[in-house]
Amino acid sequence: MMTMNRLYTMRQTLTEANDYYDMVSQSGGGLNMDRVGYTSYMKLDVFRDLLDRPDLTIVELETILRAARQQVFKPHVRVPKPVVANVANDPGRDWATLMAKIIMTQSNESG
Repeated sequence: MMTMNRLYTMRQTLTEANDYYDMVSQSGGGLNMDRVGYTSYMKLDVFRDLLDRPDLTIVELETILRAARQQVFKPHVRVPKPVVANVANDPGRDWATLMAKIIMTQSNESG
């Protein structure tokens, strides 16, 4: 899978998991995990493919996602809250794109 395609797919995966988490939470569903845990549990197979790590565990994925989230939401990073509706005009302001770039960069450095 090409890097840009992986980046786009990872961004879509993060956004989709976030939207599902919101939907379940708002409908009164009692989730017993945070967003990172939910994403790791629901999208593990996708991340195994995207990162080319078939042996990736949920715990490892949670660690990767938490590290990326910490980098994205540092005070000096320009991320609006809530995320702008039309991020196509400025993908640098979209949290999911920033997280995907961080994860891909770290994956390329370690592998």
